[in-house]
Amino acid sequence: MSGRATGGRAIRGGARLGRGAAAGLLCAAAVVGGAGQAAAQRLGPGAAAVRPAPAEPASATSVRIDWRKELLITDLSVVEDPVRTRWPRQVGPALPAVARTAASGGEAAALRVPLPADPSAGKWTFGRLMMDMAGPNDPAVFVERWLELWESPQQVNGFVAPARPLIRQRILDPWPRLPDGRLDLKRAPFRLLAIVNRIDLRQNPSYGAGNAGEGRFVFGALDPNGNPLQFTVIFEYKLPARSLADVKRWAERWHALGALDFGADYNRALEAITDAFAGRGVAPGRPNGSSIGQIRTNEIALGSPWELREFVLDPRTGLLVQTTTKQSPDVSFNGTQALADFINDNEAAVLAGRHTVPPSWLAAADPENFVWNARGIRNPDARHSFALNTCAGCHFAETGAGFTMVKPRQSGQPAQLAGFITGTTFPDPVTGQPRSFDDMQRRIDDLRRVLTARWTELAVESPRTAVH
Repeated sequence: MSGRATGGRAIRGGARLGRGAAAGLLCAAAVVGGAGQAAAQRLGPGAAAVRPAPAEPASATSVRIDWRKELLITDLSVVEDPVRTRWPRQVGPALPAVARTAASGGEAAALRVPLPADPSAGKWTFGRLMMDMAGPNDPAVFVERWLELWESPQQVNGFVAPARPLIRQRILDPWPRLPDGRLDLKRAPFRLLAIVNRIDLRQNPSYGAGNAGEGRFVFGALDPNGNPLQFTVIFEYKLPARSLADVKRWAERWHALGALDFGADYNRALEAITDAFAGRGVAPGRPNGSSIGQIRTNEIALGSPWELREFVLDPRTGLLVQTTTKQSPDVSFNGTQALADFINDNEAAVLAGRHTVPPSWLAAADPENFVWNARGIRNPDARHSFALNTCAGCHFAETGAGFTMVKPRQSGQPAQLAGFITGTTFPDPVTGQPRSFDDMQRRIDDLRRVLTARWTELAVESPRTAVH
């Protein structure tokens, strides 16, 4: 996760807009104006409930952000919602048969996916999100093929991620199956930990990247008794945006959640947002019609050391395939002159967190048991900034985060967050210098900026290269 060091922490309460104002943002019947309607259609289901961004933005001092409702949501009323995080015992009639290509053999077949009578049931479960992500593929086969990737070495970008065959013993074998032998996705051994707004990762639509950041679901794997494993999975979806107006509207939708109390109204409003980025077919033209950007895993349950992997949809097959860990070089570059030269030659960009690691350096998987360093790096702050933007640095050596940012949890208990997010000080692993972190405050400041900045200010934003 990308973050900045900070010397202090700020107040993070949220002044309320009031229910009437929240309803105006979340539950209006239509968007005023043709341009607003067109943008709402691009944002997906439920977006027409958002009013257009005001011509004159509010002042930054007048906008209070309730981050627990708008940015990183772990409240039990959400992550244990009795409807959206569970599948009911009874399901409604199957959807009409649709043609699909079987991921296992490539033959055309008919697939019927029985879904609950209540359209909200199971919406935030691991299984339902995988069903919507799978597109024309059999969802159960789609998931199993993905998990089987750990059973053999994966060569990516000229580097090899070693096999971790314990995936079968820990996840695949205990997973309940249907009578035909396929995985029962309604009983997936994963517990929802958090729903996250990462609008701070946006790529300015003015540069052609076309997204307003990411919306994320964080899950933790479970053993057969329902106890958490040290294995987290993050679904990272792009927030579709073709204009700065779309970016503003996403910010307003997330921000309006802060005016609602946790409960039924809040969850309905949040569901409208998640449907717009995680629903089936919300991204025509992308693989499987899904807006998923990548799936990241972080675990030690399958072997030592802790390891991060990243997966994307293959545009040819629609299956998940392993890809490089962005901004994280292969560990073989640690301690090399090439690393020192890159940091020294790009010092200003590295310090600003806007450098791009050479694509040929990117790793197949990232272990979290070492410190990025090399003889000859001139500026220790540049070394730290480079390392902080890698998986290993952010999750381990530079921040003391304890490997996961959102911790696996027991049922009935909210997930704990790493100090890197909520505020902490940790010694630099090379110099011993105390370094302070408060990434949530950075995210609060960023959301407030999007809500209050003038169009001209947003238009000249440089794309961020941070990915975590």
